[in-house]
Amino acid sequence: MHNHINSPSLPENVMSINWNRVFLVVLYDKEIQDSQSISGILQRDSGFCDDDLLILWNNGPTSLTDIFLNKDNIILINAINNTCLPQIYNLFTHLRFGHIIILDHDTTVTNEFVKSTSKVIDGMIGLPTITCDGHVEYPKEFKKPSRIKRTRRGPLRISVSSGFYFQKSVFDVY
Repeated sequence: MHNHINSPSLPENVMSINWNRVFLVVLYDKEIQDSQSISGILQRDSGFCDDDLLILWNNGPTSLTDIFLNKDNIILINAINNTCLPQIYNLFTHLRFGHIIILDHDTTVTNEFVKSTSKVIDGMIGLPTITCDGHVEYPKEFKKPSRIKRTRRGPLRISVSSGFYFQKSVFDVY
């Protein structure tokens, strides 16, 4: 099966499968093999499985060559028009999945992180912990750094979007 597509849609066979997790990595001006996020997801013992889907969304400015032609659960979408991020994210709400993980191309993805993405429960959103020089910068709760990793409705929490994850059921809660 050839999983390289040039339009912002997904092949029917991908739409009909019940995926455990969908990892969406948005690339911009970055080769696939140079993406820190992709390398982290696909590293040995990361927890990425055959029932997980990895979508590589190339947002431009030039088309990329698919280096995963023989992988049924890795798809490259060359949508080189620099689509705005909310539009990209909304395209995947129709997929059948348990969890979705949204990443930029330069996010450090550890084995622990990949494995933790399955632990978020109904109605919760997993937030990435962003550190700088050993200090937590995000997420923030009431404008102060916080070590909280999963959240439901409640106090105002702010985080960066790369690395957040949730179960599909979050659409029913929010």
